Amino acid sequence: MEFFRKIFKALNSAQHPWQVTLSIVLGMVMGLTPLSGTQTLMVLFLVFLLNIHIGLVFASAALFAGLGYLFDPLMEQFGFMLLHLDSMKEIYTTWYNNGFMRLSHFNNTLTMGAAVISMLLFLPLFFLLNFIIKLYRDKIAVYLNNNKWFAKLGIFKVSDKKEPVIRWWGAGLYLLIVGGVAGLLLLIIDPFVKWGIEKGASKALKRDVRVASVTTHLFDGTIAINRLEVASDKEEVDAFSIQNIGFDIDTNALLFSKTHIENMQVKGIGFDTPATMKKTYGKSAYKAKVEQEKRAEALAEKKEDDESMKMPSVNLPTPKELIAKSDLKSQKLYEEAKEELNTLEAKWRKIQKEQLSASVLEAYKKDFKVMQADAKSKDAKKLLALAQKIKGYEKKLKVQKESLVNLQHEYLNDQKTIKKLLKQIKNAPLDDYKKLRATYTLDGSGGINLFGLLFSQKIAGYLHQANSYYAEIAPYLESDDEVEEVSPPRGEGRWIRFAEQIPSPDLLVRRAALS
Repeated sequence: MEFFRKIFKALNSAQHPWQVTLSIVLGMVMGLTPLSGTQTLMVLFLVFLLNIHIGLVFASAALFAGLGYLFDPLMEQFGFMLLHLDSMKEIYTTWYNNGFMRLSHFNNTLTMGAAVISMLLFLPLFFLLNFIIKLYRDKIAVYLNNNKWFAKLGIFKVSDKKEPVIRWWGAGLYLLIVGGVAGLLLLIIDPFVKWGIEKGASKALKRDVRVASVTTHLFDGTIAINRLEVASDKEEVDAFSIQNIGFDIDTNALLFSKTHIENMQVKGIGFDTPATMKKTYGKSAYKAKVEQEKRAEALAEKKEDDESMKMPSVNLPTPKELIAKSDLKSQKLYEEAKEELNTLEAKWRKIQKEQLSASVLEAYKKDFKVMQADAKSKDAKKLLALAQKIKGYEKKLKVQKESLVNLQHEYLNDQKTIKKLLKQIKNAPLDDYKKLRATYTLDGSGGINLFGLLFSQKIAGYLHQANSYYAEIAPYLESDDEVEEVSPPRGEGRWIRFAEQIPSPDLLVRRAALS
């Protein structure tokens, strides 16, 4: 009940109808679009700058966030379609190469789809709600406030006072909040980076990595790491240590999720140095010790195997030999089609020579001219003979016509046969590719089939030899098939990559000085 009371108070507040409407519509934009990227900061800035009801904004955002969750898959698919429009590819590529636009997360399918849908709904929803709120204030609220029963609630009286459009103190509060969050991040960034280096390096090296301190200066783009130690098996000695590491980072590259180090200096590199930051790491140290023992056992077993048994040399067949033995459908079908086409070509050349040649046509013309000449004669015997010739000529033409009709049907059937062969030849390479991939990939039954092939040819070896075998035939298994896109979970989108106008690596160190 209290919630509805607050809603009605907001509708009857001392704000213009468009201010109330804008509160709801901006809440709609916040609710539908994911809370990430620069667009969220811009919407929040408008909420605090414009003199609108902040509570109504967040209530609207909560409502539309629920609706957005229901329609997430549709908005994500819509964003995926938009990001794959050929007509927009150049614009997207330009945005992708702009650091500020990259921060907007426009290349996320859900962000793009939700943002466009919210923009399309913005004006229609604004004008519709503005009309409804005006109607409510002018008609419905007046009627309810004059009613003795509803008037007791005291929530239907519309305020006559009108508030200003801009809320300067709100803009100041927004900047204060953003500045406070940024300041807090600057305070915790050093321990956060220190924790990240220790955790990431320990996982990569399978050993405990300790860092004394980290100092960052984001405005200068410099980071200094003081005393980095890599633990050894002995508690009192480090396997490896560095006294100081300092480097300058290209902050512009950070906007593109890349790490570009302009200058790096490493001082005080030492091996088997005293452990100055002794620390018991519990499970981590125990895990490292167990892993080291496993590696030692594996090396010992490998040494015994090498001494007790020498594997025979393996000569793997070449990719061409492999494909020649694979009984490919396309190759067999091509040979059969070639033979069939040669047969049809010979057949129609014979028909053309015997029934459709120029000499046959000339014979008909010659007979016709002779009959024309006989028709000019006034001799009765010749005219009677001409009548017999005409009957024979008509009969001959009829037979020829029937023969041509049969040839036409036969020609159409042969055309269908040729089209069928061409279609089979067109589809056969894809079928062969699927067969090769199913046979020689190392997943599922493919691995078993591959081992069957190896042992059938009396090839002995380990699994890494099968991997090298697969690497040899990999170029023949490349396909232009489009991989079916899998829809992401609700609330998440897919990140679409575009061409980089100035390609650069994800990690780059331009200059380094080691001491």
